[in-house]
Amino acid sequence: MSFVDLMFSFSREICLVCHFQVVLVDESGQQQPGCYGSQVKAGDQSLSRPLSLCDAGENHILVTDYFQHRIHLVTHQLQFVRHLVAKGQSPATCSAECGELGITYPRQICLNAGLLYVGTDSGCVGIYRV
Repeated sequence: MSFVDLMFSFSREICLVCHFQVVLVDESGQQQPGCYGSQVKAGDQSLSRPLSLCDAGENHILVTDYFQHRIHLVTHQLQFVRHLVAKGQSPATCSAECGELGITYPRQICLNAGLLYVGTDSGCVGIYRV
């Protein structure tokens, strides 16, 4: 099993991005039932090329949606809740010129003290208050 990013959750499961979907594995490495992003879904729940994830607390996970330019908030059971950041949403602060469309092609995310840092292909790091 090759993976792009991984995160340890407090429930003793490991959450990782593998083959362009988010999956859970137990401590022995066995994949748990269910995944997020493997089914072709339309609208808010569609996920196109997840690259990074992080623990959002309160049993939630944040997942980047690279080709659709947004950040998904999902439960630790991998159920969609909502988007925290969507295409066109400008950050409160940005490390470089992000353009008029706000953050595009999110690669990495980090949540710290109520601030969501989103790194992109262009080198921009957008900071969002969540």
